[in-house]
Amino acid sequence: MFKIEEISVNGYVRVVVFRDDYGFFCCIAVHSTKLGPALGGCRIFPYPSEHAALIDALRLSRGMTYKASLAGLNFGGGKCTVLADHPTPELMHKIGEAIEYLAGLYVSAEDVGTTVADMRIAAEKTSHIASLGASGDPSPWTAFGVMSCITSALDYIGQRPSSVWIEGLGKVGWDLARRLHAVGAELYVSDLRPELMVKAVEEFSAKQFTEDVVDNITVFAPCAMGQVVSARNVHWIRFPIICGSANNQLTQDNYAKILQRNGVLYVPDYLANSGGVINVAAERGQIYDRRDVKTRVDLLSKKLRDVLEIAKSQSITPLAAANMMAEARLQQFDMIDKFGVSRND
Repeated sequence: MFKIEEISVNGYVRVVVFRDDYGFFCCIAVHSTKLGPALGGCRIFPYPSEHAALIDALRLSRGMTYKASLAGLNFGGGKCTVLADHPTPELMHKIGEAIEYLAGLYVSAEDVGTTVADMRIAAEKTSHIASLGASGDPSPWTAFGVMSCITSALDYIGQRPSSVWIEGLGKVGWDLARRLHAVGAELYVSDLRPELMVKAVEEFSAKQFTEDVVDNITVFAPCAMGQVVSARNVHWIRFPIICGSANNQLTQDNYAKILQRNGVLYVPDYLANSGGVINVAAERGQIYDRRDVKTRVDLLSKKLRDVLEIAKSQSITPLAAANMMAEARLQQFDMIDKFGVSRND
């Protein structure tokens, strides 16, 4: 039996924590359902504390709201974070039961620490799982979207694909490396798993990233965990472009201004990495159309150009421009959302 705690958080529709007597800890944060049910992945990670898992769920679910809105999807933002080392069938069943508790307010999918196969196990306990049908693994679509945005950003500053540092060689990072290698980019890679770096050297002629090659990098592509731009490094980062798949790359939004002052074009993470959620959303309540998904993900490059033009014309950061576009769509809906739930703000 779960011990269920409902937490009131200003600006969030619902935040629910699930525990049991065997060390299970799961947090589901639903930031917004103005546009539809909250959609977001299930992340399993060995967080340092329950509080850290809760904070991550809050940050990620808010990002999902903006991601879905900017992508033109009729979904809100949610996230499930689980404090654990790795998935097991028993753990996935518990997660499925937690998801089912919200009765469709939150729709889950794979994320860091989970796979489509894991989510199939969770689906034995709930019907509110996406990416189990024709859409399949969303990671190649995420990589495709990041690639489109990198190309658009390079065009904007008048450069061709040259040298890219990919931090994190998971499913998205690996597929991004494959795409960049195909267009002749020089790749630098880093990952906590040495065997993946060795493989990247063999398959993509990549080089291991070290501090002495920083000046060679044109694009920094964070594709692992977020929080990569912090007080520790924000003032010295000088990469011409930051564009990757990691969520919540900035520990504070105002760091976007510092990056811009220092000549760094920061592509809003929730724009660059939205290919995966576009793909997942395409199977909910409709027949999955792969060609339509490709068209919509490919259009992320145009959306980025629109964001950059707004930022330039209004003398604001691209992040501020993207936020403004996402919020404008959200504001079209009443305070009572499609689920009849009043927000706490």
